[in-house]
Amino acid sequence: MELLLLLINLAGAATLLLWAVRMVRKGVERGNGGALRRALRRSSNGRLRGAGVGAICAMLLQSSTAVAVLAAGFATGGILSVAQGLALLLGADLGSALLVQILSFDLSWLMPGLLLIGGVLTLNGKKGALYHAGRILLGIALILLSLKLMG
Repeated sequence: MELLLLLINLAGAATLLLWAVRMVRKGVERGNGGALRRALRRSSNGRLRGAGVGAICAMLLQSSTAVAVLAAGFATGGILSVAQGLALLLGADLGSALLVQILSFDLSWLMPGLLLIGGVLTLNGKKGALYHAGRILLGIALILLSLKLMG
């Protein structure tokens, strides 16, 4: 019986984690999607800059796969060369790895503040930039909560 409860709790925490990551990604995409696309287009100025932009985008989107899909779209459109696309993807992988390292620390003390600020911004934002910022903060707080539940 204890094993069944453990598995149910673990499945619930994993579901919360997946939903929270999706919530953050949607908030970033809807609130700052145009700025991210412009940054990805400008990353074609150099390989090192492309890797940096890829790392930042992957940390914001919490998905190196999302950066890969965007980069593939730009590569088929001729905006990015193969070398710049590879630099962008390697940077995205680096950004994902850095985010995992950051989340391995005990950041549960941030959770109440993020929930409060995110909730206030979401409830008062009216689908604008503040709404999406609140959604991002709520998602980060829920990620921290799900990681604590998994522990």
